[in-house]
Amino acid sequence: MALFEESIERQANWVVKENEELRKLGIKTKDFVKKFFMAAKISYTFFLIQFETAKLMANDDARAQRDEYFGLLNQNLMSKFRSNMQKIKKMVEAGDHEFSKTSSMIITQ
Repeated sequence: MALFEESIERQANWVVKENEELRKLGIKTKDFVKKFFMAAKISYTFFLIQFETAKLMANDDARAQRDEYFGLLNQNLMSKFRSNMQKIKKMVEAGDHEFSKTSSMIITQ
């Protein structure tokens, strides 16, 4: 399981475990994960964008290029970054069923 999905599942598991009302309703962790994830989709989209930007900025090649070219990056790095931003955009446009799978793919690249 991808790190991102596992993190969300663990968060949801603790919420269900600690919340007596949810347990009384008979909510299962897997169901709760899906509902929690979809309800927080915008927040996680922002997280993915921030994560992707951090990956770009922490990249050793990017750091060297920024120093050498006054803060600019070469076309290859920018193309990869733009491609991942497009994947995030398509993921959000695709709807709920694609969000978890695509976000995990982006984070693990």
